[in-house]
Amino acid sequence: FSASPGKREVYVLPMLPAMALAVAPLLPGLLRRLCVRRYLFGYTVVLMLATGVLGVMLMTEHPWALAQLERRAMPDSLLPVLGDGLLTFAIALATLIVWLRVRRAATLVLLTHGMLWMLYGLVLIPALDPYASASAVMRR
Repeated sequence: FSASPGKREVYVLPMLPAMALAVAPLLPGLLRRLCVRRYLFGYTVVLMLATGVLGVMLMTEHPWALAQLERRAMPDSLLPVLGDGLLTFAIALATLIVWLRVRRAATLVLLTHGMLWMLYGLVLIPALDPYASASAVMRR
């Protein structure tokens, strides 16, 4: 993959399950290292902060958020839906961070990604789909 200039997800994503299986035996040894656990913990903290800030920006109708909606021809009614979802995610993530800490960083990342997929599938995509996909065109 390093020789190819085009690394589109269509070509890279099918490789990921095999890659995960290939490196799985190394995971227990890696998770015993404090620096790896700290990195995973830091990743989760950054994700919590980013979603929290973005959620607050959406809830307070920040000019940047309004400009993003206007640029994509989306209604302002999406702001509270998306803001609530992101803030709820950030608060739940903060709770997990306090509860699990660095000691159980692997569990923290697994739960974080599970919650992220639930946020994506239950809140973000249903709210954005009519405006971000061709479903309205196909219905017409």
